[in-house]
Amino acid sequence: MKKVFSVTALLLVSAQLFFSCRSTRPADAIPSVASQTQVALNSCEQTIKYISGKAIDPGTQTAIDLSIEVIIDPTEKLITLNLESPQKGKGTLKANVLSSDCYLNAGLTDGYSVYRALGQDPDGPSPEVSFRVEAKEDGLTIFYTDDKKKGELIIKVNKWEIVKQ
Repeated sequence: MKKVFSVTALLLVSAQLFFSCRSTRPADAIPSVASQTQVALNSCEQTIKYISGKAIDPGTQTAIDLSIEVIIDPTEKLITLNLESPQKGKGTLKANVLSSDCYLNAGLTDGYSVYRALGQDPDGPSPEVSFRVEAKEDGLTIFYTDDKKKGELIIKVNKWEIVKQ
């Protein structure tokens, strides 16, 4: 004897599965792909100040005590690097952004951004510099490379803030 499901039983099972799998959140509370993209773009379009108290020389892997501020202003296409060292005093480097690729999330907890820039050097030819901001679980790190001096600096970010303009 074959067991045959009735059409009514099949509809009841299907309806139960459909309603149990539906989201309980209202449709307007679920962010669309467009709004998620907009949130991500906003973090890349805002001026952000990164602050650190130390850097690492990747060649020697030694920590350097420096007071560092890196301000990235995408609207003005300008990066300002303020340094203060107990031995050398204060210094500032400004660079005009030539290109950028930004894939940072809104909370700066994941992703990266790369800025290629031309340093403003009053003493001679302007060096090409690059800044790479990486956001990972353990925090933010900025990799600074000066092509003229073939040097690099790794900056461990202590805190960051959005600069209101």
